Amino acid sequence: MKAMVLTAPGQQLAFVERPDPTPAPGEIGVRVEARGVCRTDLHIIDGELPGIRLPIVPGHEIVGIVDAVGPGVASPRLGQRVGIPWLGHTCGACPYCKAHRENLCDRPLFTGHSRDGGFATHAVADAAYAFPLVGFCDPVAAAPLLCAGLIGWRSLKLAGEGRTPIHDDAGNLIALLHHVDDVTAEVQKAMDCDTRSVSADSRRT
Repeated sequence: MKAMVLTAPGQQLAFVERPDPTPAPGEIGVRVEARGVCRTDLHIIDGELPGIRLPIVPGHEIVGIVDAVGPGVASPRLGQRVGIPWLGHTCGACPYCKAHRENLCDRPLFTGHSRDGGFATHAVADAAYAFPLVGFCDPVAAAPLLCAGLIGWRSLKLAGEGRTPIHDDAGNLIALLHHVDDVTAEVQKAMDCDTRSVSADSRRT
């Protein structure tokens, strides 16, 4: 496989060739088709996040085809297109995991931060944190959904229908819904939602 590797914070990524990774029990091997570049990747490369495992292959908006399956994995299947996000593994034992709030896990592993990511031709992922991308024919278009799309979708689900406006004491409407990013706005459009965007920058609309 070919990979771009960060060996020290603030350094350029180094091109390396190494044997294709072998998935351990509960893991899958993926032939990478596309990967996005997130601002978090740049924070990692610049050494602005704690706990980075070095050397590390950055990249967490990964789309690829399953080409190897470790012991004990029933899904995803060989040949299936999957997406690999930032959250790469959780402990399954802390109070957050037991409450099905794995995104707050006390002992997580993050793709491209504490386990190798997708700036490579091949990657390995925890099968439980790889999403089958059924119906997604364009891996390049799907890649940003593995970060910005997931964050926006979770916000939408938590917000519910968002039909309750906020008024001041005089009855004036002062706020609606919440901040949305570009990807989430596209999702809302597809859902035929009434979407309002608010910016503190007067140059933006």
